[in-house]
Amino acid sequence: MKRILFIATLLVSVAGCMKDTNVNPEEKVPLSLTPSISIEATKALIDGTNIESQQIGIHVSNAAGDALYDNQAGNNNISLSYGTSWNLGNTVYLSASKAKIFAYSPYSATAGDLTGTGAATERLLDIPASQIMDNQTDYLWAAQDKTTPTGSTDISNENASVELKLSHSLAQVAFVVWKENFFGEGVISQITITDNTIPSNLKINKEDSNDLKMKLADGSITGGQTSQTLAVTGIGSTISLNSDPETTDTEILKNLVNAYVLLVPVTIADKSKIQFTFKIDSKDYIVSLTGATPISFAQGNQYIYSVKLSGTALSITGVTVTEWTRNYGGPIIIK
Repeated sequence: MKRILFIATLLVSVAGCMKDTNVNPEEKVPLSLTPSISIEATKALIDGTNIESQQIGIHVSNAAGDALYDNQAGNNNISLSYGTSWNLGNTVYLSASKAKIFAYSPYSATAGDLTGTGAATERLLDIPASQIMDNQTDYLWAAQDKTTPTGSTDISNENASVELKLSHSLAQVAFVVWKENFFGEGVISQITITDNTIPSNLKINKEDSNDLKMKLADGSITGGQTSQTLAVTGIGSTISLNSDPETTDTEILKNLVNAYVLLVPVTIADKSKIQFTFKIDSKDYIVSLTGATPISFAQGNQYIYSVKLSGTALSITGVTVTEWTRNYGGPIIIK
C-alpha cells in the first residue's frame, strides 16, 4: 500500500534586508526567496523531499493590487527555482512603495497560463476528467501584503523579509480500503467519482477552449465545464488491511490511504447522487452515499473515506474531514 502524507501549507520566506531605520527611502532593496515546507505531502505534491526540484511563480503588485509593482513588466511572472541556492528568474527591487505578493504553484512560463494583474491575476488549470493518480496537480495560491501571514508590517524596502503562506485551491477525496472475507488479490487500479445530478456539478477542463482558472487572490476557481465523472487511474494499490482501522485519527489514517482524487471544490445539493466506483482486480464495485442532505468538498480540505470490501459487497463505514490537514469521510460498503 502506498504511504501518503499531505501538505497543509507551504511557507515561502522572502528574505532580504530586515527592517533598518537607517534605510534611505530612495534605496532599492533586492528580494531573495527561500521556500520551506511545514508538512510533508505525497510524491505527486510539493513537500520537503522534492521542493528543490519545484518552481514557484511570483507576481508582485502595488499594495492596492491593481498594478504591477513600480509598473515594471518584469514583476509579472517570476520563477523561483533552486540551483545551488534559491534564485528568482528576475531580480525584484523593493522601494519605499508598499508591495503585495501573489504566488502560485506549479510555475508556468507558457503564454496565456497566467493572465491579469494583481488581485485579478489568474492561473490556467489542467484538470481532465480522467488522469493518472500520481500525475494530479496540487494547485497552490497566495496573496499577501504583510511580512507574515497574520502580521501587520507592510512589505517595502524597510521590511523585505516576508514569510509567504501558500494554500490549496483544490479539495481532496481520499480512501482507506480494508477487506473482510475477500479472497482476491485486492489490487485497486481505478477509482471514479460520479455525480448523477442533472446537470452534474463536477468541473473539468473545457473541451474547445479551456478557461478553467484559479484566482491568485483567494484560490477560487472559475470556468471549465461540468462532467458527470472524475476518475483516477494507474493506482496499483493492493488492499492490505484485513480489519476496520476503527479510528478517525487522521495521523493514523493518512498512512493508510490507498488512493485520492483532487477536484475543483463543489457543493452538491443531494449527496445520494454521488457514487464511487472502485475497480478492484479488474472488477467494478459501486457504492453510493446515503441521505439526501447537501455535501460539500471544500477548498483546502481532505475527506478520508473508510471503505469496507466484504466478499462481493462494498460499503462506506466512515468519513473524516479536516483542513489539508485531513478529513475522515466515513465508511463505505461495496455490494
